[in-house]
Amino acid sequence: MAASESRNVRGYYGVQASGSFQVTIDDNGREGLILQSSDANIFPLIETVVVNRILIVRFKTNNNLINAPVVSVRINVIECRSIESGGSSSFTVLQSLTGPAINLLSQGSSTIRLAVQGVNKLTATLQGSSVIRISGLAKTAQITAHGSSELKGLQLQLTSSKVTGRGSSTITIAVSSSVEGTVQGSAHLRLKGAPQDLEGKVREKCRVYVLLNKRAKQRLDRGPRFPRYINGPKWKNVVTIDEAWVYLTDVNGIRKIYYEFRGKWSPESWTNFWKDSHPKGVMFVAGVAPVKKTAIRFVKLESKINSEY
Repeated sequence: MAASESRNVRGYYGVQASGSFQVTIDDNGREGLILQSSDANIFPLIETVVVNRILIVRFKTNNNLINAPVVSVRINVIECRSIESGGSSSFTVLQSLTGPAINLLSQGSSTIRLAVQGVNKLTATLQGSSVIRISGLAKTAQITAHGSSELKGLQLQLTSSKVTGRGSSTITIAVSSSVEGTVQGSAHLRLKGAPQDLEGKVREKCRVYVLLNKRAKQRLDRGPRFPRYINGPKWKNVVTIDEAWVYLTDVNGIRKIYYEFRGKWSPESWTNFWKDSHPKGVMFVAGVAPVKKTAIRFVKLESKINSEY
């Protein structure tokens, strides 16, 4: 049986939550919130404060909450102008948000689900592997997505927008008038409709082909100092990684995937054996880290290569 606790909070126009919270926002013209959980002992560990008109829901510091149960939070608002999600939190807004401006920020693996109606300016920033699902109608939008985040706005009607996608992020929107888009890395921008003014920029990763004399001298000078620098506990934070595309369109029998440098093979324990044909290139990755053995591993086709991988 779920336990609940009501809290009297006042004077906020935005909501921020980070952690294992399932937040429901009820734009009903009232204020206050209700916590619900299967374990009432967790309520004293949750802090609800209003700072600069933002209602913040978070766990108090110095608490070991690795196995904490999910906490449901129902928040009443008079007018919601901003939502900030972090960690593994999830937000659901029951009514369509209105007003001159709405600001959204999603981080970590959090999710936000909402609709807007008659908003003049929508600002959305996505980071990590977060997801924003949004529908409705807004005049202008400024959207920035990083990492492997995704904005799903196929049912979001915009007059004009400025969007920036970085990393392996994905942005999907519907625009009727003008779009200014910048895509970096392997990001994707998907548009619905026929905007009259479409301006786009694609920025590729920088490649350096020549090792300048200045850089070569720096490497010779700093190289011997590196082992001393990572001596002690610092070595635990050192990770190196390398990847390569391998084309396996004509495989007969078993093929070895290995490193070769100056005629010498990498150790047999690193080797990956492959026996299946594949019409496109597949990725293999080799990494050196303190927590696992060095090896060459196959990257699954559905994988997203990001910082968490």
